[in-house]
Amino acid sequence: MSIYLCSGLGAVSSAALAAALPQLPEYRQERAARYLHIQDKVLSAAAYLLLRYALADARVLTVLPDFSYGRYGKPFFAEYPQIRFSFSHTADAVLCAVNLYGETGADIQRIEPLSADVCGMFLSEQEQRTIRSASDPSGDLIRLWTVKEAYCKYTGMGLHAELRDTDFSAVFRRRHFSWNGIPFQCGAVQEKTWCCCGLKHAQVHEISVHTLFHFEEENK
Repeated sequence: MSIYLCSGLGAVSSAALAAALPQLPEYRQERAARYLHIQDKVLSAAAYLLLRYALADARVLTVLPDFSYGRYGKPFFAEYPQIRFSFSHTADAVLCAVNLYGETGADIQRIEPLSADVCGMFLSEQEQRTIRSASDPSGDLIRLWTVKEAYCKYTGMGLHAELRDTDFSAVFRRRHFSWNGIPFQCGAVQEKTWCCCGLKHAQVHEISVHTLFHFEEENK
């Protein structure tokens, strides 16, 4: 069980991205190419590269099979159902969680104001009261939202989950906590907050941009 994080991706140039793309399978190259902005292309490529790095580092897989997808779009390896993973990206960072002993879900968000609609649509009544009375409502809202997103990915339902029926108001500020028997691990890096659901006291590996984008050539 491990968590991998790479930040500073805003410095990746178009040339560096072009050099790294051949490391991706064709379907992931096509996915990255569909984005209009270079930053989105970089994040899409980096998420896959970080998953590949994580599984190689854990001595699980060195060559990734193609993704299969669950009913609500969660990726998995049909050939290796015991390998559970989840990745997320925001701004200039990507996050990846790997679990060989159960399900996992990961989310990372830049700490910035969220739309007020999030409260009414996705928070329980108690969570809404907690946010309204907080000394830092904007910061607490994004932290709470990150926890709920990680849980959505853990269940595989994404935003189809009934999030108003989940209440993390008593625990979301903690770094480690258990909710309904499910462990959560949270943290922050460079004005971003992250959360991994299904992992307990997992080791966090911070990977440099250079290592991520040159992993293949350095391990030939």
